[in-house]
Amino acid sequence: MNKILHLSLACLFALTQASATFAAPDAAEQGVGSADAGVAQSSPVTRPSAPVVGKSKPVAQPATKVISSSIPDAKVKQVPAPLVMPQPVKAVKQEPVKVEPKPVAAPVKVVEKPVPPPVEEKKIVVAPAPAKVVVKPVTPQVAKEPVPQTASVPAKVATPPSVKVAAPLAPAPAVSAKSSPTPIATKEVVTPVAMANASTSPAVRKEVLSLKSLGLSKPIKLLGDEAESSIDFSFHTLDIVKSLHLQLKYDYSSKLDPQTSKLVVLVNGKEVAAFPLDPEGAAGSFRTIEVDPTLLSEWNHLSFRVASHLKDDACDDPRSIEKWVRIYHRFSEIDAESFSLPLTNDLALFPMPFFDKHETQPIRIPFVFSGKPSNNTIKAAGVLASWFGNLASWRGTNFSTKLGSLPQYDSIVLATSDEHIDGIELPPVTEGFAQISMINNPVNPVNSRLLLIVGRTDKDLVDAVNALVLGKLKLEGATATVFNREITPQRALNDAPNWLPTNRKVLIGDLLPADQLKSKGVFVSPLQLNVRLPFNLFSTEEQTIPVTLKLQASNGGRKLTQIEAVLNGEKFDTISIKTTETQGMVAIQTVFSVPAAKMTGKDNLTFNFIFTQTGEAQCAINGIVYDEIRVDPTSSLDVSALPQYVELPNLSYMAYTGYPFSSKADLSGTVVLVPEQFSEQEISSLMTVIGHIGEKTGYPATGLAVSSFRSADQFADRDVLLVGTTAHLEPLFDDWKYRITVNPRGSLQPFPWPVNLFGSWQLFTEDGKGYSDRLGAWANVSLDLKDRLHTPALVAAFESPLQNKRSVVLITAGSDGDLRNAAQVLATFDRANNFSGDVSLLDVQKETVKSYRLAPTYSIGYMSVKERMQRLALHNPWVAFLLIFLLVMLAPEVLFNRLKSKAEDRLGK
Repeated sequence: MNKILHLSLACLFALTQASATFAAPDAAEQGVGSADAGVAQSSPVTRPSAPVVGKSKPVAQPATKVISSSIPDAKVKQVPAPLVMPQPVKAVKQEPVKVEPKPVAAPVKVVEKPVPPPVEEKKIVVAPAPAKVVVKPVTPQVAKEPVPQTASVPAKVATPPSVKVAAPLAPAPAVSAKSSPTPIATKEVVTPVAMANASTSPAVRKEVLSLKSLGLSKPIKLLGDEAESSIDFSFHTLDIVKSLHLQLKYDYSSKLDPQTSKLVVLVNGKEVAAFPLDPEGAAGSFRTIEVDPTLLSEWNHLSFRVASHLKDDACDDPRSIEKWVRIYHRFSEIDAESFSLPLTNDLALFPMPFFDKHETQPIRIPFVFSGKPSNNTIKAAGVLASWFGNLASWRGTNFSTKLGSLPQYDSIVLATSDEHIDGIELPPVTEGFAQISMINNPVNPVNSRLLLIVGRTDKDLVDAVNALVLGKLKLEGATATVFNREITPQRALNDAPNWLPTNRKVLIGDLLPADQLKSKGVFVSPLQLNVRLPFNLFSTEEQTIPVTLKLQASNGGRKLTQIEAVLNGEKFDTISIKTTETQGMVAIQTVFSVPAAKMTGKDNLTFNFIFTQTGEAQCAINGIVYDEIRVDPTSSLDVSALPQYVELPNLSYMAYTGYPFSSKADLSGTVVLVPEQFSEQEISSLMTVIGHIGEKTGYPATGLAVSSFRSADQFADRDVLLVGTTAHLEPLFDDWKYRITVNPRGSLQPFPWPVNLFGSWQLFTEDGKGYSDRLGAWANVSLDLKDRLHTPALVAAFESPLQNKRSVVLITAGSDGDLRNAAQVLATFDRANNFSGDVSLLDVQKETVKSYRLAPTYSIGYMSVKERMQRLALHNPWVAFLLIFLLVMLAPEVLFNRLKSKAEDRLGK
């Protein structure tokens, strides 16, 4: 009994001593008490005072020595320390070490305590530190490094994941008296909370938008007093802008008064900066403006306004040519820092994430198929490609393809429920005939999404896609089921939504909103019309398109005297206006004749209104009298008189408007022939071409047909589109060799003699202007083909071997990469003028296009006999010479017989 009592007292005494030695305020709650303890929370904790070192009973037991590493994220080794008898240790006073950690919410401070080797393990206190922490190192003890455990993560912690602890200035004494002093190495302590925060906090990115990228083709020039100009800009729908800066590069007239002249910058009508126009900066100024992001909205307007006054000029004419400010569109930009909110799997947001209406760059549309897609699956993808091409409009598109596997970015999956794609299990279709879902991409679930379009059969895929692009589905939630099959009637000829109607007069009020039909200011804004015409409207140099302008103009001291008409930057007509002396608004009506032959299919028609001072010069001190224009919405243009007649083949039609395939907006007159074998790049190139046509028409290709080579005869009444590498299109080259002018293997095809004799041979320059040179065209084509080190990339057009008056457009190359580049060049509007004739050879390395006309043309449409004779004489001078020769030879005979007949009649009487 006494032994038990003595043992109890000894244990109680030992516990008391241990408690006195290692006690720290709230250490067990705020720090890591043992290997099983959790990571400290992020709430602030009072830094504990220096530990008190007490005496303890020696125990011969191996302790653990901490070896720190200077390598970031290095694991801390635990090695057994030698068995030594503990000696009383005194705290060694050292110079304080300043630690300047990164600004964090929960930085980690490790306080090491000198400890004799008792059985109990020492505690490492993890506590937040202020911006500057002074750590007084004490004699290091033998302690066991705790193993961090997972802790709960706060919802939002704007902290970097680590804190660097610097080494002390002086080495700390070792545990053993025999060992030499060793400095504590620098190491990076990373907490699990910080690592979790780093992975969940949104990434901030920089975005730079130059004014040129926003659509400006030339610098902004502000003329006269109170001049103003604006440009629209926006950011992605899910972007949150954290900071916004405007970088402006501008110059101005040196004759402006710096005291009263200034440039004002506004964002959404709110003034954000005003700069005086002093003489020092007239030659060129650069300004940086910080903009409050709270001023931004979904659609934003950046405006520039000038208050300009001439120095040493008492009149200060508000329209003086010395009053100007120019803002450079190439060097002025909008710099933004933003982060994106996560996109939810909600079909109501579709077409996001594939297309954002605020996007200014080419959109990327990846398609995923299982293995080799069927013809109907390719058709479904083509319908989507044409629809996205119309959405992208001027931005452009970039299509890609994956067969049998998933990429790491947003993608569209087209498959039947019984097909297989690596990395995903396709859902079964339990209701309806198809299912459309938005899910996380299993390959990259945090940053990308998949649009799954799954049908029972490949025909169901086509019907589901048709319903999707025609807006027949109610899209909400993560999944939509397709029950009804939409029957879409075929479109009529030349009725593409993006084209002007060719069968009636078109009102300007239908083309422009009301606010663009009027202008008032020191200088009035021009009237601008962007029009698209189909290429099967025949036009000669003499044929014109009438444009009737009805307007009202201010009349008084300044009168409207001229209206200039400009087509694609080139002035073609100026009409003088004579008005009465009445005051107020005067009605004016005039008709312009736009040269139809200069229309490209995507044209800008501009009318500039020129006012002239008729009385005394105006002075700003007397008040500014503004010019004003109001265009009547019933003003019109009419192309219905042009005959629908076209001569093919002509690759410029394909480049500018997608013709002949776009003659029906739904491509119901087009068939795509696909080879037995094809690669991902070949499908991507095909989607690029179809997207290009969809951008021209403004309508999805719901009537498109896709067929194999063997079944081509079933679609003989359609125009044929061929896209593929030379090796995969080989069977057709042998069957159609007398139709293809240039053998894609790299040589000229042999032509029947009549074709060689009477063919229309032309060589075209880079700007698309051709000149007749039969022998020169032959020689140049031959040389171009011989100079190429590999099979050329070419675009060719010719009459279909399946049926007369139908066309074939062939896009081919020797490699997948060259084929992809050729398709991209054809789909780029800025390169459209490089394509002409029936053959275009592309040098991908030199980025050049050379076009030729090697085959005779064929015509589609109706033209009167008179127009045909005019056309024949215009393009074939020898025909005109022959007609004149016959006229000269036959006219005397006819005239002689006529006169002889009259003489006989007279003598007979």
